[in-house]
Amino acid sequence: MREAASRGALTVGIANNPNTPILDESDHPVRLDTGAEPIAGSTRMKAGTAQRIALNLLSSLLMIRLGRVYEGLMVDVQATNAKLAKRSENMLTHLTGRSAGEVREALSHAEGSVKLAVLLLQGCRPEEGRRSAPGHQFDPHPLPCRLPGSTLQPEPCRLLRSADQFLGGVTS
Repeated sequence: MREAASRGALTVGIANNPNTPILDESDHPVRLDTGAEPIAGSTRMKAGTAQRIALNLLSSLLMIRLGRVYEGLMVDVQATNAKLAKRSENMLTHLTGRSAGEVREALSHAEGSVKLAVLLLQGCRPEEGRRSAPGHQFDPHPLPCRLPGSTLQPEPCRLLRSADQFLGGVTS
């Protein structure tokens, strides 16, 4: 904790007991008051479970704030195996309503990036999408392709430049 702070890192300390050094030394102390364990000496029950839940919540909120989650989908999934590749295809189908073949082709051109594949299926040129998608939030709606038989032409890419825009101005 001290080393991270000395290098300028934001520090968060999570503990179940008051007055612990990690809470005193962190920028953002989080105390989880779980009380005594039902079995003395067994910190895996209440305290460990509370910390696990807190870390899951913290990491999930971080992914949302970073724009890696859209409509409850982890759109920045790294498809490193067949199961995750299929999940990417399913997300893209859900978001765009496109066929399995179109989805696979878009993911192939997007090198597995769900965000970039959405932009490609909207009609963005690959080079435009590659310049725009990395590191930026995006709003893939409206997607004209979601309307069966639609004669609408895909709209230009609508990119949001910050997490605040993605979250509608919510900053806290």
